Amino acid sequence: MLNRALLEDALDVHWVARHRDDAPRLADEHDRFMGLAEHKIEAVYQRARSLTDEEEEELERLKRHFGGFFGSWTKTSVADRRALVIERWGESQASDLDYVYDGIQRRNNLLLHSSPTALGLTMSRDPVRGPQINRIGQDARWRDALGEGVLGYYFVCRVVAEEFDLDKDPLAETF
Repeated sequence: MLNRALLEDALDVHWVARHRDDAPRLADEHDRFMGLAEHKIEAVYQRARSLTDEEEEELERLKRHFGGFFGSWTKTSVADRRALVIERWGESQASDLDYVYDGIQRRNNLLLHSSPTALGLTMSRDPVRGPQINRIGQDARWRDALGEGVLGYYFVCRVVAEEFDLDKDPLAETF
């Protein structure tokens, strides 16, 4: 779950680096949107006061502005943010980056959301011992998951290094 969020955030970091003027405003607007939406849900269950008419109007305006609750705060698609990374890092990186977001992220999503496939990846049934969780002990997938988390962290650090003109070589060697 952490890897999924980290790899998604890495796309946002690239977007922020490219859109420095728009990012703070959009982040603040999205924060207000989420705050009003959360407040409204709390009010439905009598855990907070009802929104004022002005707040309801603002919530609806922000909902239209961001395309609902399932879009990015950047107002761009994952595909557009991936294209931005490839533009910044070069076409030679495209295949590896595509694997991260088409392969690794798909697997992260499978494991995050309940599904027969996800349960098959994490559970098995031993004829003698019964149900087994496949994620305990020396399972190589733990090492893979840790490596994928480090990859997401590297994506973020690389952008920071580029933006501040820091030497990326030590970062790459560490990765």
